[in-house]
Amino acid sequence: MTEVRKLCACQKIDIEAQLSAGIRFFDFRVIYSRDRWVGVHGMETEREALFYLEKICTWLQEHPDEVVVLWLSRHGNETETGNEQYPDVSANKKQEFYRQILHTFGDFVVDHQVTPLDSTPLKDLVGSGKQVVLICSDWAEFTGRCSKALDAAQVIENHLPGSFCDPVLESLEFFSNLRLRDGKYHLVSLANSADKGAFVKQILPQGVRGMINLFGDTLPKSKLEDVPGMENNPWRLDHAARFTNYYVQTVLDTVWNRCTLPHAIYLDMVTADGGIEIGNGRQFGYVDSILVYNALQGGDQDLVAKMLGRLDLLPRSLWEDRREGRSAVWPLRSP
Repeated sequence: MTEVRKLCACQKIDIEAQLSAGIRFFDFRVIYSRDRWVGVHGMETEREALFYLEKICTWLQEHPDEVVVLWLSRHGNETETGNEQYPDVSANKKQEFYRQILHTFGDFVVDHQVTPLDSTPLKDLVGSGKQVVLICSDWAEFTGRCSKALDAAQVIENHLPGSFCDPVLESLEFFSNLRLRDGKYHLVSLANSADKGAFVKQILPQGVRGMINLFGDTLPKSKLEDVPGMENNPWRLDHAARFTNYYVQTVLDTVWNRCTLPHAIYLDMVTADGGIEIGNGRQFGYVDSILVYNALQGGDQDLVAKMLGRLDLLPRSLWEDRREGRSAVWPLRSP
């Protein structure tokens, strides 16, 4: 069980620390299990889902100028409904949980019939005490068609750019072509998934590992086995995340002053300092790169100058360690 858990943990700081570090969007995945709603990401959370939502609410009470967006689903799918989204859970059970969510956040929740987001400035939103935007998959059954939540199937645009053939260039090409559509909430994933091929090999007894070729193509192939010179294939999600983040930093360091950014970006292994872990105890300051982008969009030159000065606090860091999959030049096609 301990080994399986390592496939599921994509963050190591708690939800309050993530908020304090700059996270404002949560892909909040839930499942009804053993007569209670819990969080889920490969494995269930020990505590009920409401425990974490209460933590968010408390943080918002202490930070009245902040807004958090929550997307609730079972596995990050915006279109599935009914039994496909939440197997064997009645509409009554879903709506009971939804009412508990509304009770937890109270007047913080935006009513989209009263306060449409596409025509309400952020300062007016927080000025009216509205700090929580709910987006729900299976909207009709989960919320009973409530106007205090947006229908994920109608508003979510979930993008998954990049590959391990050339993760940097393909992601840069995606951002270069990104155009935000009115009425849509655009998400871009720069995160990773657990490497099941490497995991299978990890749990095999040592004697069997030497006979791995006997399995032919029946074992899942590792996503990372083609990195030139890489020997230590990360099978844990946190290790794979640090590997991915090493290359993601180049993407984020490039796009903030050249491209359009989405409304939210998926990142793993974020830190309390507003960084993402990239290996060797190093971080890249993703929060500052996004804040300077926002300052540029807002045209506040004093804020731009201030944020530009912060970019040097956790700058992009490249080095050569092919055995661990770090390179200053791979992929060769990338900058």
